[in-house]
Amino acid sequence: MEHQTAMLRGERQIWAVLDEVALRPLASREVMCAQTDHLLKMAERHHVSLRIIPERITPHIGVDGSFWHFRMPRGEELGFAGTALDVGGIIDDQSRADRTRIRFDRLAARARSEDESREWLILERREE
Repeated sequence: MEHQTAMLRGERQIWAVLDEVALRPLASREVMCAQTDHLLKMAERHHVSLRIIPERITPHIGVDGSFWHFRMPRGEELGFAGTALDVGGIIDDQSRADRTRIRFDRLAARARSEDESREWLILERREE
């Protein structure tokens, strides 16, 4: 909860790249609308960058599972990687953590801009 509170106060920069496929309707209309509304609300915050990879870009280097890259307050970098078949774990080896950053940078380069991503979410919200 401390991390979420710090994030909501704007104490941490959050850069997220989501695959459009992950945002396709799987639940009720109400659930999907609530999720889209939450993403739009978060994307309005000054410390949050939300970018969406168009479905036409798949396959890409992130399609095999989710991963996170963390830059800690003292500058150290960590990663986390997991797949549908593996819960995953923290990556504290610097060369492996660097690879999560490189993967993120490559995905971000192929994603829509922040503005285009918000516009896409608004259009999706209207269709839901």
